[in-house]
Formats: sequence, C-alpha cells, structure tokens
Amino acid sequence: MKKILAMAAVAMMTAMNVNAQSAGEWTFKTRVGGNLSTVSNNDDAKWKADWSVALGVDYMITDKLAATLELQRDIMGSKSEMTDKKSTLDYLHFPLMAKYYVTKWLALQAGPQIGFLLRAKNDGVSYKDQCKKTEFSIPVGASVEIPVTSSWKSHVLVDLRYHLGLTKVNDYGTDSYCNRGFIMTVGYKYDF
Repeated sequence: MKKILAMAAVAMMTAMNVNAQSAGEWTFKTRVGGNLSTVSNNDDAKWKADWSVALGVDYMITDKLAATLELQRDIMGSKSEMTDKKSTLDYLHFPLMAKYYVTKWLALQAGPQIGFLLRAKNDGVSYKDQCKKTEFSIPVGASVEIPVTSSWKSHVLVDLRYHLGLTKVNDYGTDSYCNRGFIMTVGYKYDF
C-alpha cells in the first residue's frame, strides 16, 4: 500500500511540473463570494457582511508573474454599533493587479483599484449625494488555484483579499471615512 501511495505521489508531482502555466497564456476567470467590511476613523462603525462577484482575465508575463484585470461588484459599508443600522456602499471596482506565483497552486497579488459608487444607503435611505463617486484603493491578497484537469487548463479558485481604501468615502465634513474589508471568493479559471 505504501508503494502505491508513493508512486501516486511521484506521478502527481511529475504531472504538476510538466503542466505549469507558461508566459504568453491568457486565462478567463469568474468569482463569487462575500466580504466583511467597515469604514475607518469611525468609532461607531463595526463590521458588516455582504457579497462580491467578479470576472476577469490573467495574462502570464513570465512563468511566475501574471497581470490581472477584473471587473468586480462589491457591496461594502458598515453597521452602527449603537443603532445596529446598516450603511451600504455599492461599488463597481476595476482592479489591475500583479500576481506572483510562489508555487503552481499559490499566488500573491496586489495592485491599484478604482471604484465607482453605484448606490449608497443608510438603513434603506439613499445618501449617495453625500458620498464621493470615485474610490481609489489597494487590494492585497492571495489565491489558491486547484487544477480540475491534468492538463492544468482549468482551475477552481479560492481568493482572499484585503481592501485598503485610500480615498475618503464621505463628501462632507472634515472626517475621512475610508473603506476597509476582507473579500473571500471562490470561482473558476480556464485557459483560452
């Protein structure tokens, strides 16, 4: 039994080494999941859970480095600690990230992101006119890519990111409330 397991492990490692991604390849991906977000510089704000969905493309620059461009919809915001009311900030984000493959399965990623505010509600009441319409942020994170086929042409993705807002959300007052959040999604990636 030990010999069979050892032979299977060697065969899998050999297959992984032969079928890695190469420079010049394009992949398409879709992701869906949730986020846990809040705003900085607000003692009343606590974390709020919501959803996230994305699609994008990766281009392998080298065998270890890829450029990623995505279209991502994130429902962010916070919950008031005193009143339990929810503040919802709905964004369309465009991240442009560098992705470095530490191994064939694990990639670290970071880059700039621009977001456009679609709607802003506080306990169901719109306050979009009191918010900045554009947000700049930096997402940093990691993704695990598990091959579905032996040819490494398609993968199941698990993506975890931290959203660090650089510009303030509010368009009033002297306080600077910036988005913060963790985004975890699962998805599918395939070569084209």
